[in-house]
This record gives sequence, C-alpha cells and structure tokens, in this order.
Amino acid sequence: AGVTKNTLVPICLNKSVDMAIAILAILKSGAAYVPIDPEFPIDRIKFMLEDTNSNIVISDDYSDHFLTAAQGKFVINASNNWGESSTFSDTLDTSQIEPDNLAYVIYTSGSTGKPKGVLIEHRNLIDYFEGLEKNISISNCNSFAIGATLATDLGNTVLFGSLLFGKTLHLFTKDNFNDVDYIHRYFRNNEIDFLKIVPSHWKSLNANGEELLPKKILMFGGEALYTSLIKKIIENPERTFQIINHYGPTETTIGKLIHIVQRNTDYGHIIPIGKPFTDARIYILDEQGGIIPDENQGELYIGGSGVAKGYLNRTELTDERFINDEISSDGNQKLYRTGDLAKRLFDGNVEYLGRMDDQVKIRGYRIELGEIENILQKAPGVKQGLILAKDAGEEGDKKLIAYVVIDGTYDKKAIISFLESKLPSFMVPQLVVQLNEIPFTLNGKIDKKALPDPDASTLLTNQYYAPNYQTETNISEIWKEVLGVKRVGIEDNFFELGGNSLLAQKSVALLKERFGLTLPVTKIYQFPKIIDLAAFLDNRNKPKNIIRKNIRRANTDVAIIGMSGRFPGADTIEELWKNLKEGKETTRFFTDDELDANLPLSVKNDPDYVKARGIIENVAEFDASFFGITPKLAELMDPQQRIFLEIAWETLEKTGYVPDKYNGTIGVFAGVRVNTYYANNVVSNTELIQNAGKFQVVTVNDKDYVATRTAYTLNLKGPAINVQSACSTSLLAVAQAVQSIRSGQCEMALAGGATINSPVNVGHLYEEGAMLSNDGHCRPFDSNAEGTVFSDGAGVVLLKDKDEAIKDGDIIFGIIKGIGINNDGGNKGSFTAPSAEGQAAAISMAIEDANVNPADISYIETHGTATPLGDPIEIEGLNLAFGNQDKKQYCAIGSVKSNFGHLTCAAGVTGLIKASLALHHKQIPASINYKTPNPNIDFENSPFVVNAELKNWDLDKKRIAGVSSFGVGGTNVHIILEEYENAKKTTSSSRPLQLVTWSAKNETSLNNFGKKLSNYFTQSQNKPLADISYTLNSFRHNFNHRTFAVANDSSEIISQINNSSGLTNQTKKIIREVVFMFPGQGSQFLNMG
Repeated sequence: AGVTKNTLVPICLNKSVDMAIAILAILKSGAAYVPIDPEFPIDRIKFMLEDTNSNIVISDDYSDHFLTAAQGKFVINASNNWGESSTFSDTLDTSQIEPDNLAYVIYTSGSTGKPKGVLIEHRNLIDYFEGLEKNISISNCNSFAIGATLATDLGNTVLFGSLLFGKTLHLFTKDNFNDVDYIHRYFRNNEIDFLKIVPSHWKSLNANGEELLPKKILMFGGEALYTSLIKKIIENPERTFQIINHYGPTETTIGKLIHIVQRNTDYGHIIPIGKPFTDARIYILDEQGGIIPDENQGELYIGGSGVAKGYLNRTELTDERFINDEISSDGNQKLYRTGDLAKRLFDGNVEYLGRMDDQVKIRGYRIELGEIENILQKAPGVKQGLILAKDAGEEGDKKLIAYVVIDGTYDKKAIISFLESKLPSFMVPQLVVQLNEIPFTLNGKIDKKALPDPDASTLLTNQYYAPNYQTETNISEIWKEVLGVKRVGIEDNFFELGGNSLLAQKSVALLKERFGLTLPVTKIYQFPKIIDLAAFLDNRNKPKNIIRKNIRRANTDVAIIGMSGRFPGADTIEELWKNLKEGKETTRFFTDDELDANLPLSVKNDPDYVKARGIIENVAEFDASFFGITPKLAELMDPQQRIFLEIAWETLEKTGYVPDKYNGTIGVFAGVRVNTYYANNVVSNTELIQNAGKFQVVTVNDKDYVATRTAYTLNLKGPAINVQSACSTSLLAVAQAVQSIRSGQCEMALAGGATINSPVNVGHLYEEGAMLSNDGHCRPFDSNAEGTVFSDGAGVVLLKDKDEAIKDGDIIFGIIKGIGINNDGGNKGSFTAPSAEGQAAAISMAIEDANVNPADISYIETHGTATPLGDPIEIEGLNLAFGNQDKKQYCAIGSVKSNFGHLTCAAGVTGLIKASLALHHKQIPASINYKTPNPNIDFENSPFVVNAELKNWDLDKKRIAGVSSFGVGGTNVHIILEEYENAKKTTSSSRPLQLVTWSAKNETSLNNFGKKLSNYFTQSQNKPLADISYTLNSFRHNFNHRTFAVANDSSEIISQINNSSGLTNQTKKIIREVVFMFPGQGSQFLNMG
C-alpha cells in the first residue's frame, strides 16, 4: 500500500482494541501513526490529513467525520475485519527500523488557530520506558487499565507500558469507563495493578465516597495535582499502592518528571511534579536564559533523549520552541521551552506554578487559548472575541469563558454551535459573556482582571422555573454545588450552565451518595434539563414520546384540518380563496424597470422574452430569530426552506397544535425545487460560507433538509421525510403523509412544498412547441393554450385521522378518501413526455382506494398545464380512469394554474387546497382564461366540462372531488376528496369578564400582534369573546413578552388594545414558585403552613 519508513498513517477508530492493533501494525511496518479522535470536528480532521500528506488511512464505519474528510484516500476499514489488508504482503522486514525513525505524530493545540503535530521517534519512547522501569519498576504490574483517548499521549504510558513488558491491557469504551458503577464493579472483579488518569477525571469517578483505585500504582498526569484531592488516600495506612505525580509535555515524549508521593510528608497546597526519571536535563531559567536559584520561579526547560524532533511542517515554530542547549557541555543538544512556570525546591523536587503564556491544561488536554480565539473571531455576529480559563472551584479545576463584543444580533446558541463545528468538545467554552467593549489597561493591553467572572445562571436566556417537588429540588441542589452557580431552574440546560463530562460524572456520583438516585451518566446528555431528568428518575416520562405503538387505523379516512400558503397575489388562504372566487389572474407582468437588473439587455429586448410569472410578496423577509436561526446563516439560507418554515408554524398555530401544547407525534413530508438562490447568491460568497460553517450552509440549502429542518426547528417528532418527484412533489408528500397516518407512524402530519426562483423578477424565453407560454397567460384546455409560466409559491396542509379530528373538534376542510401513486415507466415518447395510461392508472388506484364510483365525482382539480399536447393527454387519462359513463359532462374540471401559472413543487398541494376550499364553501371557482375548447379534446362525449365561471356546488349527495398532479419523469399522483359537514357549535354561557392573553418573542411583535388582534375583533364582533379567549389562553405558545386584557365584550378589548396604557406591561421572566401571602387581618399561628 506504499507504506515505508516514516510514512505517516492517520488512524481514527471507535474501538480502542482496534486502535491498539492498528498502532502496533503501523509501528512494525516502520511507518508512524497519527491518532485522530472520532469526535474531532471535520475541519480539524481535514487539516490533520492535509498536514500529514497521507495517502493511506485506517478507520471504521462509525467515524463519519473522518471518512468524509478522507475522501480520495485509501481507507483500511476495521469494520470489515481489516479486509483491505488481505491484499498486502505477508512478509515484513523490520531490520531497517532505526532509533531515529518516527514512531508517531500527536497533534496539540496551536496558538495560530491550527493544531501542531509533534514528531516523536522510537528512541524517545525507549528513553521514557527505560526511565520508568528504572525508577518505579513498572514491569512489576501485571495488568494495566486505560481510560484515556489514544489521540493524546496520556494513554501511551499504559498502552506501551503493558505491551512492552508482556502484560495484560484492559481497554474500555469512553461510556463504560465514565460509568461510575460499571468501572468500580470492573475494578473490583479484575486485578488492575496500574492506572494512569487525569486528577479531575479521577475525582469525577468517585462513587459514594469510594475512590477508583488500582492495586500497585496510581499515576496522575495531565494537570496539577492538589494535595486535597488525594489527602484521604495518603492518610489511610491500608492504602499500600504507590501514588505518582507525572509531568511532561507531549514535546518531551509523554513525561520527564515524576514524584512518588510520601505518605508521611506534609505537602503544601500542591504536590510537586518531582525529579527527572530519565537522562532528562531540567533547567529553570529567567528571561535572559540564566539559571534561577532554588525556590525562585522561572520558565521550565527540558533537555535529553526524550525531546521530540520538532513540529511537522512548522520550521519556524520548531526553531522557536526547540532551542540549542548552551548550558550543557554538548551544544548540539536541544532544549524544549515548556512555557511552564516552575521552581526547584531545596530537596531537588520541581513544583509547577502555572503557565507563562495563554496555554492551559483542562481535563488533561493542553489547550492554546489563541487557537480558540482565532475561531471565535469568525463566529456569527462576533466583532471581537477573547478566551480566558478561570478557576472553577476547588482543586484547580478550570473553565473556559468566551467574552464577545457583538456586531448586530447576539445569538449565543449560534456562537456555541459554530465553535462546536470547528473545535473538539474540550476546547469549546462552557460560558459566553456578551460585553459592550473589551476593557484595556492604560498601556493598551487587555485588562483581564476587569473581565467579569460570571455566574452561569445569569447568562441564560430562557425563563427561570423553580423546582416543584423533591426530585427536582435534589437535582437542583447538586447542580448548584457542582456548577458553582447560585440558581438552577428546571428548564436550565446543564451544559449551558458550564457543565462538562467530568462534572456530569460528579453530579451522578453525588446524586447517588446523598439521595440514593442511580443514574447512568449518559442520561444527563439525553436529559440535560432538570424537568426531564427528574421525570426519568421518577419514571414519569416513558409513555409520552419514547415508547409508542404503531396503531393501524381501521378507518382509512384522513381529514384536512389546517392549511397555509404563500401564493402569487395572496399571502393567506383567505386571500387565495377571495382571488379564486373573483376569477383573478395574479401572474405579475413586469415592466422593463421591474425586471431584475442583472438580466442582460439582449435578453430583455429579445422579442420572444416573456416578462411575466407569478411571484410572492416579501420573499426576502424572514424572522430568523423567531426560529432560532442566526441572521448570518439566514441570509445564506434557501428562501424555499425559510418560507416553508413560516407556513408550517402558521398552520400549527392556526389549528391550535403548536408543539408545546400538543403531546402527539407530528410528521413532516415536504419537498422544494432546485435551489437557484444558492447558485446565484451564495456559492460565490466563500468568506460568508466559511464564517457560517460549510456544513451548516449545506443544511440550510440542500433539498435533503427541508423536512428535517422543519421538524428540528418546531420540535416535531414524527417521520420527517424529504419528497422529490418534480412537479408532483407536494401532492406526493400529501399521499405519503396519508399513508403514515393510516399506518400509525404519526398522529398528524404537515405535508406540502415550496418553490422560489432566484432572481425573482424575471420572465422566460418563449420557444414554439415547448411548455412555456408565449404571452404569460395560462389557458388550460383552451384552443389558444400555448403553455404555462413557472411561478413561485408555497403551500402546506395539516392532516389527521378523521375520527380523531371529529373527536377533538377540529375544523375539517375535506376528507382524503383515496390516494393513487405510480410512474409511467418507459413505454412513452420520452422521459419528459406524459402518459395517458400512466395517469389513468394512478387515478383508478385512488378511486379504488376511496371505494367511490366515478359517477359520483363532480369535480376534478386537474394538473392542467395548458400545453397543446399535455391537456388532451390528461383528459384521455381521465376518460380511461372513469370508463364509460352514461351521463356526459357531469364532472367539472379546472386548474389553479390558470390564475397564476405552475408552482412546480408547490403545485399539487395548491390544487389540493383549492379543491378543499371548494368543498368547504360549496362553490367551484372558475378556471379562467378558457374560451373555446382545445380541438383535440372531445368534451361533449366525455364526463367532463371546463368550469369557466364561479358556480354554487349544489348536489343532493356527497360532494366528491379529485386532485391530480403529474411530475416530469412520470410520477403521477391522484387524491380523492370528500366533503365534510362541520357541526355547528354553540357557546354556553360564561363569566361576565374574559381574560384575553397574547405573547410574542419581542416587544415590537407583541405590539403588532395586538394591532392584528384589534383588527380581528373589529371584523368579528359577533364571535363569542369567551371562545376567542379560550383559544388564545389554551392553544397558543407562551413567548417571553406577554400581555393581557380583561373585558366583557369585543369593543372593550379593541379600546384597551388601541389605548395601550390600558394593558399590563409585558413580563420577560416568570418564576414558577408558590408563595403564600398573609394579609395580617386574620389568625396566624406557628406551623400553620
């Protein structure tokens, strides 16, 4: 595979046993391994692969980020039993491996924003283990446990220490090692002699006061060891194992100093890092390079055989950090400048005092704050950014805090999300603090002392809700202690309060120790809020969302209970119906000045250029913050996704099923057209894409994510499925949603689609014989039909099982009785050509599924594109599906495309909405622009007649309609609809005064909502105030900005809204605590509460 001496082979494996196998194989081949943690962000992995210039890598099926980054490289896959290795040679010549050959390259944090690869040679490793064996007889240990990632060198002590001396190595998954109960049980059942661990990690694994202890050697490393941490085991004479404090940067090969803790020694606050255990030379020097006397602090320098070769591809940095040893007799030797402050004690031990620069160690990881700052500066909305590591309580724990000055809107979640996409989890700040400006000292340096040390609970943007009962109170008390905050509400997120994996483990241990609550640590990740975690512990959360049976419904009827949309000339369903009733054509015919400025003059002036199509208003407007999307990401977001989000929310709100008020499952089935906005506006702005994050930009632009983006944003937990079938996309989405409800996969479903073209104000070039209109008008089934126009629009319907909709009192616009879906196949003129037989089969399937007689269908909302060939084929397909009928021209047909053209991916659902409204209002709108029939259609001898004017839909039987949508490529969809007569509801008598509430996400929206509410009351004076009050109070989301009015009729409500002084002030914080107030006018006695 081309592996030779010093070849760098990156490894990214989820199973630690596979990692160990791969490391040994690479070393035996003479190559050097480059360990990469599967949890690293994709950008970091890409950099490491590029920096190593590797052609061959080792990974598995579970390392998604790595496999994406490694595209184009030869991958040896451990998941298929290393199958690729079967092609390699069975013989191996190890005689050429020399001491100065590379063994591995480990990447550490870099101040420039890029990690740096440390080059470690075989001789460095040998020096390290010879020193350990000479000083602590590591070979006396028979079993070693490793609980650290092999992507750092912390675990190398255990990995090579066990294998070099032929001992047993115990390997664990990350979850198992961090499961307190599991790891203690494992240590009890297995003789573990040697454990090396980071002090804070070890502390988090305490179980009810019981430490995790090996039999012979407990080695600490990775961060300062405070005496208080190990005081209990030092003072216990029954603890006979050795406790060793181990120190050394990666650049000096794992470690170079150790201190064996003496139980009878009175240590101060911190345990020394000890003395050299190899041939290492240790100097503590001043700024001029002079040796500092004992008990005085200076910078720690290390020389000797363990010093690394340098940094990969970083010559200048290597020269800066690896300097000539001018102190020793051999000037050719190198010294590594550690950047650590230290002092040599009188007994020869070295004591660690901290860092000289912005490098810190957190949870055993060495971190350059500059690297994080470099990324922070690029986060959405960040004008200036600063990172500090501050003490987080006892025993030297530290927490990362980001301080930001914002340009525009502050979005904490977006900043954190951006950092998480660029940095490993241990480098992501736990807290973000917004500042008006960065403070500076008089000499112009950043005044770090002036930066606030925040209480994380004061930085949260959500409302505070106090604990309600004992389990919530218990968890809140533990979290306050562990996180060092003054207040923890039940809706507060553990990780937003500064929590991390080690603090999660500590919380789990304290919950068990104090309250007897047993909790796997993974549950804090699953339930990061107290309200959910307490529900899990009390066994109260199982039935609602996690465990749910699929109930196949005996009744296959599905009700349409809600709908919303944006259409040419209509921003609401009500406006659409008004336009349809009035027979309006809302296609926009542009003047030359209105056409997009980027259109070439040659196109504008072309006599065949048709300056017309249907557009929707305010397509560029989007309330990004309402949906939790940053403005910077929103401007890069496909308008089709933006508008579909808006109408999906609108539909749920109108029907009273906003997610936090409804516990059932809601699915999303949706599709959009090809994203021209990305091609014309986004892709060229590479800097904006980089700042937002490439993958983030993909998720808001690719057609794959419209359904899942909606489900995520609105917290919908039914199936979220992207649907694509060209022009029939949105009606196919409806059909798929119907099947999902019928099968019990969800209780309700949003289904629809959106089409927005960019640029908006453009027309098309007319070509004779093509599908586009010659004059911008769409004339379905007319003798002058020359094609359609491709217009913009979006529509969505909310579907629900009919019986459930009736039981819940929903308004029903129509009942879906049957669906038909198929494809034309290849037996037709071309891929884009329609097929009468294919369309007929889909229509027949829907009729059969609905169990209705074609003779009872009195309206068809056709596909109706107004092409000279397509219209006759569609009528032929309908004739085939209906069969011979005695009665002629009894079934009206029409096409909403006559009003504003073809909405492509939103066309089918728009036709369904029109047909449903016609059933609901018992009127059939005109199919406009129809004068004389297409000469290739024999309407007189068919069941069909074009409905050319508005007519009342008067029948002495059930009204039944069909809706067709046919996609280029041959996917045909037909749906059969039946009317439903909603029962008239009467309102019972109510109290004389009604409380009317409303809320919004900000003050401006709250005021605008009030104005719209006032207009509604003005137009609906006769509607019962009690019903309106009940709906607003019970079925609307409660946003932070709230207000209310109390009145006895609509006119009084209007007066209070218009005179805002009559309203209460909005409330931004609500504290859910019960307080008993005693007025002092009655009897009080001790313990009366």
